[in-house]
Amino acid sequence: MYVFLLVILYNKFIFFHMINPASKPYLHPYIYIDSYRKRPFLLHPFTDKKIIFIKPFEKEILLRANGQKTIKDLYSRIVLSVPKMKITDLVWFFTWMSELNVVYFKQRKKKAVSKHWFAMRVWFHVTNQCNLRCKSCYVHKTPHRMALKTGYRALEDLFISAKKNHYRALNIRFNGGEPLLEIDNLIRFANHCKKLQGLYTVKPLLAVITNGVLLNENTASRLQKAGIVVVVSLDGIKKQNDQNRCFANGRGSFDYAVRAIKTAQKYNIFRCVSVTVTSKNVIHLPKFISYLTVKGIPFFLNFYRTPIAGHDPLIPSNNDLIRSLKKTYTFLKKHPSRLAMFSTTLDLVFSPCGVGYNQTVIDWTGEIKECQMFSHIINRKSKEDVLSSIRKSSFTKRYHTLLAKTPCGSCKWKYICGSGCSVMHYAQLIKSKKLLPPSYCETYKTLIPLMIKTQVSHLEKNTVFGYKKSLIRAGYEDSYL
Repeated sequence: MYVFLLVILYNKFIFFHMINPASKPYLHPYIYIDSYRKRPFLLHPFTDKKIIFIKPFEKEILLRANGQKTIKDLYSRIVLSVPKMKITDLVWFFTWMSELNVVYFKQRKKKAVSKHWFAMRVWFHVTNQCNLRCKSCYVHKTPHRMALKTGYRALEDLFISAKKNHYRALNIRFNGGEPLLEIDNLIRFANHCKKLQGLYTVKPLLAVITNGVLLNENTASRLQKAGIVVVVSLDGIKKQNDQNRCFANGRGSFDYAVRAIKTAQKYNIFRCVSVTVTSKNVIHLPKFISYLTVKGIPFFLNFYRTPIAGHDPLIPSNNDLIRSLKKTYTFLKKHPSRLAMFSTTLDLVFSPCGVGYNQTVIDWTGEIKECQMFSHIINRKSKEDVLSSIRKSSFTKRYHTLLAKTPCGSCKWKYICGSGCSVMHYAQLIKSKKLLPPSYCETYKTLIPLMIKTQVSHLEKNTVFGYKKSLIRAGYEDSYL
């Protein structure tokens, strides 16, 4: 234990002496600095806390950290306003900022933290069957279901890939179709994951995305014992949900979903509600989100997506999204919620699309795809791990080449929205033959600053400088979703 502490102290000592008053700090491009009601804050998209309050002089020196000025130059600008500060204090400040990936120095290798995730994400399609006929669903319904041996083989391939690519966890979302139609196999897959965890030291985070129709007491009890949490699909209050999520005869599923939420809460396996935002329910979002917030029900929004470019009547307009979500933020400012707004009130924000990075899809045949909306499969070479095949695919290479040339390449919000849905954007680029921004770009640019300030309004004061409270922890925690 003492040896470990000595090593840490030695490394800090060496690093401190690498940074000196003549060093020139650079602010990382993904750091966003602003003020709310004259209170400066710093947004770091790759940490758990995301936001931390700073002092006015800290804001001034960080904004001037452009690689042109030395620490000594920056010190000369603030010494009159902070007379008790010494030059060594500022050196230590920038040392910590470098450790936390807020700034970097050219004499030390720049850390690449963008597009870094704690967990490898997997969409695991156990069946194409479903008991509902949701209008926004991209899955073509067939009687096909995943065989047990196919699932076991696919799961082991996933654990091997996660281990090889240094992921600490494997975030598996069982879906379909309706995955609870395959409850027996789901439990077997979950138990198999526990065995594989022991072999590969990768932690499985298991969730089932369900419409809730089949979630009764017995099913909930089995899921609890298997360590599977529940995400319930729900798109609005009664009529707004039932016009999309309905049975083949047109009967709605709202009452089933509400019952499922209560049952999952009873067994402590409820994770959140998944809301698909379409042109049909977008204007009702403020009322629905206030309904969920008052009841203390966690949620996240999915803007309707399609892999086919062109007009789709279910795509909500940017104007409608902006109007509805502005009303939502006004409500949330007046009614602070214990629920985090990041990764919930704006689709893919702070939880960007993982296509080509850390995400894969396993269909019912056990084959892999880049995205669940794709119909084609990837021909994987023998002994090649899953993520390597994804990253080498023709779609991944072509899209990332095009993406760098679009307005996303120079946008300050690209580290937060991640350019939205990769597949939807790619289809748009190919059809238009123009380097256009993503479909929901206007919504992101308008609402991200508002979302950030709404979240800031809920936070307690916590300063970076002075070390009285813990500094930003550069952890890469990932939720189940």
